[in-house]
Amino acid sequence: MSHSNRILFTAQYEIAFRTTPAVWEFRKDADDPNEAIFGGRANFKLERRTFDPWEVREEFFSIRSTNHLRLYLEDTGLFATALDAFTDLGEWQTLFRSLMESNPVKWSQLKGDFAERKLTLVLRTRLPSFEVQWGKSVHRITLTANSTLAAIVTSIEIDHLRGVEYAFCQREDCGKPYPSRSNKKFCDYDCAHLHTVRRLRAKQRRNRKHEKRVRVLTART
Repeated sequence: MSHSNRILFTAQYEIAFRTTPAVWEFRKDADDPNEAIFGGRANFKLERRTFDPWEVREEFFSIRSTNHLRLYLEDTGLFATALDAFTDLGEWQTLFRSLMESNPVKWSQLKGDFAERKLTLVLRTRLPSFEVQWGKSVHRITLTANSTLAAIVTSIEIDHLRGVEYAFCQREDCGKPYPSRSNKKFCDYDCAHLHTVRRLRAKQRRNRKHEKRVRVLTART
C-alpha cells in the first residue's frame, strides 16, 4: 500500500536554538550598517543563551543601525559556524526575504542574485539534525540549530512546511515579515500609523513650499 500521500508525522516540534557564544569586533566601522564589517570568533566562556528562532528572524529584519546590528550579533553569537565575519546586512535581509517568498526546491536557482558564498551557506544549512522524544500519546521532535543562520533558515523551512505565506511591511524603514492578510500593507497598527503620519507631514511640507513660492511670485508682480 502506498504511503506517498499520508501525513509523515503529527508530533509536536520545537527548534532548540542555543547560541554559539562569540566575541564581535569592528573590522570596518561605518554609520551605515550595510557598510559595517564585523569579525567574530567563538568564545565558550560566555553564557549560552536560548532564543525563539522566529523572534530572532523578526528582529534581524528590523535592524536599521550599526549599533543595533552590533548588539544583535553580540546577543545571538556566531552568525554561521563557517563564517568568521559578517558583512552586507541588506543583502542578507533580501536573501532571507527571497527564501520566504520562494519554494525551497527553487532556492538553488537564486544563484547569481546574491553573493555565491552566502547562498552556499544557506543551502548547506537546510533542516538540521533532529531528535524524537517519545511520549505515551504525544511525541516531540526537536530540531537543533547551532547558529543564527541555521535558526533563521530552519524557521523559514518550517513555515513552508506549514504553508504559511508572508507579506512584508511597506513602511520604508521596517520591512518586517508578517502572515499575509488581505489588503494589509503593514505589519502592525504602529507601522501603519507612522506611515500615515509621515505622508501627512510630507504633504504639509510640500504645501508650505508651494505657498511660499506663490507668495514670492505674487510679491514680484
